[in-house]
Parts: sequence; C-alpha cells; structure tokens
Amino acid sequence: MADQGAGIKDDRGDHSPRPDQQVSLSGEIAELDGDSFKEAATKQGSYHQMSFMDMLESPDSDLDRELKQIENLGEERGADTASLFSHMESVLSEQEKADLKAGKYTYLNPKKEPVPADYIKQVVLRGTGFVGGKKRVYDIMKSEFVRSERVKRIKNEYGTGGAGWPMEGYGLHGYDTFQAKGIRFQWRDEEGEKEGYANWNAVEEVISALVLTGEYYTPEPMSIEEAIVQCKEYNAIDDTDYDAQYAKLKEMLGSVGAKVWIAKTFNCDNGKKIHIGNNFTGNYNLTILDIREVYIGDNVMIGPNTLISTVNHLLTPMGRRQHLGIAKPVKIGNDVWIGGNVTILPGVTIGNNVVVAAGAVVTKDISDNCQVGGIPAR
Repeated sequence: MADQGAGIKDDRGDHSPRPDQQVSLSGEIAELDGDSFKEAATKQGSYHQMSFMDMLESPDSDLDRELKQIENLGEERGADTASLFSHMESVLSEQEKADLKAGKYTYLNPKKEPVPADYIKQVVLRGTGFVGGKKRVYDIMKSEFVRSERVKRIKNEYGTGGAGWPMEGYGLHGYDTFQAKGIRFQWRDEEGEKEGYANWNAVEEVISALVLTGEYYTPEPMSIEEAIVQCKEYNAIDDTDYDAQYAKLKEMLGSVGAKVWIAKTFNCDNGKKIHIGNNFTGNYNLTILDIREVYIGDNVMIGPNTLISTVNHLLTPMGRRQHLGIAKPVKIGNDVWIGGNVTILPGVTIGNNVVVAAGAVVTKDISDNCQVGGIPAR
C-alpha cells in the first residue's frame, strides 16, 4: 500500500514531488544554445526568457503591461471603494452577500474561533478522503500503542486535501488539510463566516473515542470458526505475559482501551463487536456472545464465570428447529462491578456506578448509582 503521506517534507506542510514526478530539463536546455535556443522558443511560442534588468528596462514587457493593468484597475472599472465592494460581492453566495451588507463575517474575512466538537466528529467520520483510509486509521488505533506515533501516522493518512459543499443557511460547509498544524474547518452561523483549526492531537482524541464506541469503523466480522481460533490463541498465551495478551486483545476485539486484561479462559462468538474502555478486568471463564455489539465503559470489573449474551432464540418449536435467533446489543457503563456467576441477557443497558451481586440474572436495564442482585436482578 502506498504511503499517503509520501512527499511531506517537514512540519511546515511542504510537499515535495516523488522521484517519479521529477523531470530533468538539463538535457533539453543543453541542446538549445545561442541562436538555436531563441529560434526554438520563437517557434514554440510558449517560452520567453528575459533577465530581471531587461524587465525593468523594457516599457513594453509583459510584466510592465500587467503592472499597469493592475495600477489602472480602479480607473478601468470607474473605480472607487464601492466598485471594489461590488466586485467582491460578485463571488459571494446570496447568504454571504447579505452577511457582507450587514457587516457580518464572510469567507473573505472569517472570524477565527475554536471548532465545535460536533463538526470535528462529522469530518472525522467522513474518513481521510482516500480509499480504505478509515480502515487504515482504525488499524493504526488498534496496533500503535504510542500516542505521538498514532498522531503522526494519522496526519500522514490524511495527506493534503479537503472538501467543500455549497450551503444556504448555517452549519459546516468545508474543511481542508493544507496546513500542517491540523484540519481547517469552515462554517457559518448568526455572526457570519467562521474558521478554526483542530490540531492533530485533537483529531486523534476524537477518533480514539469513536473507535471505543464502535462508531468510527465496523470491521468485517469474524466467523465463529475464526473466533474460536482467536480465543484459542489468546488462551494459549502465558498468564504472566501481559503485553502479549493485550496485543492479542487489540487484534481480535473491535476496540480496546488502555489497561485491559482478561483471564483465561475467554470465549466469544465474534470478537469484532466487543468494545472495551480503559482499566478493565475480566476474571476467569468470561464468555461474551457478541452476535450484536457489546459496549463496556471505563473502570469495569467482571467476576469469574460470567456470561454476557446478545442473542436469544425463538420460543416457538418451529423457530428453534431452524436455529433462528434474535440479537440485541448490551451496554455497560463506567465504574461498574459485576460479581461472579452473573448472567446479562440481550438488550440490557447497565448504567454508571452500578454493582451487580454475584449470581444475579440481569434481564432489564439498570439505572445509574444502583446495587442489584437476585433472579431476576432488582
């Protein structure tokens, strides 16, 4: 795969041509010397050579004529400040013309402001602008543990480009990456045209959050057979090799935060639909049947022999004979402690700061700041 960042020379955003784009003119110039050079230039009509002193001395030079045209621009248009104002208006949209007359900001003089978080999210979810870019960024987030390196690689994936779209009214209408410092956003609100930058650290932070929630990119799901192989490989890793275990979890699961550990024996149906936040501990014999998505927040602990299931079967004999199932996602909030031998059924949402007692069967949603237990849990 070609490096999308190829050609970036330094942090100023200079883009040098690749070797295959560079053309040497030395041979061609060497062949055209003296009168033959002037003759060839005259015939082609596309090359004109003049020294800087020649330009100053020649009153009829192209440069002199252009300078005079610029100097006389106002006179040629019958110009005054109003005519120049009218010329500016001619390149504005109807909304921008109204903003300009009302003394509001326009794209010619946008107001510099911090970028609204929702606009950063919108642009990030559009991807990098290159085919397969979101998948590559997703893989970077899963495989690169050093944040500074992630930021650098994400910047290279975006390269130089952007997008814009016509819009009447208010909202985001364009962005670009022509400046090395980050993504430039353009939007319009009641004050008129706005402009702001999100640096690459901020872009990485937004992408990281979206990866953890599963919103950024949905990888191709593994088959149950593939998931069995992945779980077998994970469970074969030495119990004390935490780095190897963590690397395998990042490979096999949908998204994984920092400080995540799952004890043997771990089993799942898919893997790619499991999204785990930061500081997670899953004790022995954790089983997650992730036919649908399972979202687990930060600072969650799960006791041994716990089952989280997103799939159920039909109650009718005919449906069961055909092995038909109904799948619903499970969501677990932040700061949750789930005891041992707990069963969490499909479609359940557990809020923040919740304790689920050992042996409970969770069949319904649990609100924030609750302690529940029993069958069914209440």
